[in-house]
Amino acid sequence: MKSERTFDRTVEDVGNILNMEHFNLTVPDQQLAALFYVTGLGFTRDPYIDFGTFNMWINVGEQQFHLPKKDAQKFRGTIGVMIPNHDDLKRRLNGIEGKRLTIASM
Repeated sequence: MKSERTFDRTVEDVGNILNMEHFNLTVPDQQLAALFYVTGLGFTRDPYIDFGTFNMWINVGEQQFHLPKKDAQKFRGTIGVMIPNHDDLKRRLNGIEGKRLTIASM
């Protein structure tokens, strides 16, 4: 009798991925995205590539977020980022709280 094959996801588990390189995520507002990713999260805008106001590359160590301007994209799944200091993150995010209204009125 032939045995039934089963799919074992753990065989191809990549576990602790160290380098995703980059991913693309569309955003409708470049100013608001820069406020969140650069000022709030503390990442840096790529200093070598300038796409103007229709795309930006945000550096996170050796990884990048490519954020072209388009209708908001809903990302299926979870994006995790390791940060060195939670208190600094809280301070930065508190510093941008309420800034959306200021940008939206420009």
